[in-house]
Amino acid sequence: MNNRYSMFAPVLILAALVAAFLTADKLWLHWYASDTSGTTAKRTIQTPPAVGSVPSRSTTEQPLPGDSPTPSAQSRDAFAALWLTSQQTIYRVRYETSSDTGEKGDSYVVFNRPPSARVDTISAGATEPSSQIIVGADGTTFACSFDGGERNCGKIPSFDAPLPLAAGPMVFPGGGSFGSLSVAELDSKTIAGAAARCFRVVPAETPNAADYCFNAENVPVYGSGTFGVIQAAELSTPSEADFAAPTP
Repeated sequence: MNNRYSMFAPVLILAALVAAFLTADKLWLHWYASDTSGTTAKRTIQTPPAVGSVPSRSTTEQPLPGDSPTPSAQSRDAFAALWLTSQQTIYRVRYETSSDTGEKGDSYVVFNRPPSARVDTISAGATEPSSQIIVGADGTTFACSFDGGERNCGKIPSFDAPLPLAAGPMVFPGGGSFGSLSVAELDSKTIAGAAARCFRVVPAETPNAADYCFNAENVPVYGSGTFGVIQAAELSTPSEADFAAPTP
């Protein structure tokens, strides 16, 4: 399987490359949409309704050919709000990854307790992490690799985006592109035993659609697209000890 989940290169080199990429394309939300007069107006992002209280579609909206879901500005607003609020949500999630044909990839455990965060990567077929990236409460960032059970860690430059976006398995559109996204609400899914609100997102510059789901606590629990399939398998709450800085 040729995917982004296998980590054969040293973790410090990988982290440096990710940091360099994100410096060029910051994942922050600065998005606009045209109004009816042809000028641009900044949208106000509202807190999205909870799962199970999705607004009904307008009677003037028509489904796309093939019974596809109908994109709308309301769906785009809701997706943007969930994407934004998920970055401040406290969670610990174990994600399983696979190809669209079902071939298993690496697993990830993402810990989020802003400003602290941590991402563990577990190679396919393994039970222990092969690498970790840890961001402490003061912003100090460590990358760790494991060799024969021994953890080797070193400081690396801070990322330009929250760690779950920068190094987690879920690949979201860049925040600067949100104004041009086509977003449609999908039927809800049950992920890790709970209902999740789902969206289909299509960037303006490519026909490649991606689906994303968030649970009632605004945690991203599902993603599928050209990056493969990512699904939450286990959710819990992290503790402060999960973000302890590595000792020499």
